[in-house]
Amino acid sequence: MNNDKSKRIVNSKVFRWMEGMLAIIPGDEGEWFPIRLTAPVAEGWNKKQIKNCLPDIEDPATIGCLLHLLGEQVDIDMIIEVMDNPPGDLVA
Repeated sequence: MNNDKSKRIVNSKVFRWMEGMLAIIPGDEGEWFPIRLTAPVAEGWNKKQIKNCLPDIEDPATIGCLLHLLGEQVDIDMIIEVMDNPPGDLVA
């Protein structure tokens, strides 16, 4: 898990927890515990700041939620077009 990227995402002004996201909660001894968010939990988390919890940006459901949040901010057709026709440096 990339904590730096996850922290940047959480600190974004457009980020919110969504149902289906996988949240990573820190333990007392440096370990991390995953929790899949249900709708009521996500709503509660958005009403108050949850300290040190991060989205698992390697989880497919979380990635889908993040793409949804991005799509609310920009033209989703543009995102799909870029994904279907990536620039040359993104092609293997």
